[in-house]
Amino acid sequence: MINMMAKNVTLKEIAKACGVTPQTASRILNSTQGHLYRKETRELVSETAQRMGYRLNTSAQAMRNGKHKCISLLGSSVHWNSFFSGELLLSFQKTLSALNYNIIINVLPGEEARAGEELPRIFRENSVDGVLVGITHIIPDWLEAMINNMNVPVVWVGSKHEKDCVHHDDFDAAYRITRRLLLGNHRRIAYVDYAIPLEEANLKSAHFSVLDRMNGYRKAMEEAGAEPRVVRTRKKIPLDERVAYTTDKLLKNLKPTAVITYDMPFTGTPVLYSIYRNGLKVPDDISLVSFTPYEWMENDLIISSYIPSRLNVGEIAARLLYDKINNGGQPAKPVVLPFDFIEGNTVRELRHLKERGGK
Repeated sequence: MINMMAKNVTLKEIAKACGVTPQTASRILNSTQGHLYRKETRELVSETAQRMGYRLNTSAQAMRNGKHKCISLLGSSVHWNSFFSGELLLSFQKTLSALNYNIIINVLPGEEARAGEELPRIFRENSVDGVLVGITHIIPDWLEAMINNMNVPVVWVGSKHEKDCVHHDDFDAAYRITRRLLLGNHRRIAYVDYAIPLEEANLKSAHFSVLDRMNGYRKAMEEAGAEPRVVRTRKKIPLDERVAYTTDKLLKNLKPTAVITYDMPFTGTPVLYSIYRNGLKVPDDISLVSFTPYEWMENDLIISSYIPSRLNVGEIAARLLYDKINNGGQPAKPVVLPFDFIEGNTVRELRHLKERGGK
């Protein structure tokens, strides 16, 4: 039980009570070097310090080494523009806690002038040593330069930059699955994306995957001498109209034997429903591949899909920022993660079959 009446307990007193040196007590209680000591020693020092009412003087420590042991996690006021999930937040917290860092969540003001006033104050008042930026969609043009001008170490999570970022390799994933379909004797492979309508597209603000997935598909098709067949809406259409649109633009016009969709459910589900409403089956008549947040099922179909890597993205990003803080802010190369592939049961090779409607 903590002694709430204890005052000014020193490391020397704790060390004497434990029979260890003050340096050992300090390293266990005040730094990340506790793992160098035996479990029994760590537990003895920690329990003794708690019983005696010892409190780490973080202010004095920060004055000595210039580190405040606090990280800002910067997100957007629009929740779908941020790379956050309960699992990811827990990963950030657990990793940083093991490194003796606290984490606070801040929201980016929407206007540049307001952000220019508030961000320096937020970072200064909270004494942050670094920033994890979890904004992935509609990133303001001015944000990266603004943060860099504050001279605070930063790592971008889920967005693509020349340095200091962790993201997935969408281009390579789309390229590889297109190659696999081509090797399976598919030639009429379509790529469908209803995420960004053509006439409203602002590709600078869209997530980089919008272009990378499409371009990975295009590269594989062009290398094989096959015609790329990209289907996107010209205007934003309601969800309940996408099945009819898919029937008209994809099935009747292009007649593909395989379809790659940008996502599930906003793109992939209308494609799947359209296939079945037109008397066709997956994968007997049309193979279907998509990008999904996790293993995706539609009735008895396990969608053959790419999902985010099972590697611990939060831990990777947090440790990258920790290293950056402790190496004087030197830039780090982007950490590019592969997607994991879920085999599913929605892909069929055509090696021994004639393509539907083809020679």
